Amino acid sequence: MSARLDRQQFRRRINGTIDYDYYRQQAMMHRRATRTDFVRGLVRLIRPLAAMAIIILAIALMPGDAPEQQDAVAMSRATTQVK
Repeated sequence: MSARLDRQQFRRRINGTIDYDYYRQQAMMHRRATRTDFVRGLVRLIRPLAAMAIIILAIALMPGDAPEQQDAVAMSRATTQVK
């Protein structure tokens, strides 16, 4: 195992210690990129679902049916004149 550690190259500071700040920054950038990819994927999923929901809601709120012929009030000229 020590041979494997010898072959790994770590980013080091001038004083020889491992540069943890560099690796923290790299991890933060990877987390941010992963979060961004996740949100973009979620938006790609939600957008069509929202469009379908709007269409279904519009169809559900449409008036049921037109009035039947026998229910329609026949308006003659005599009834529409104001006296």
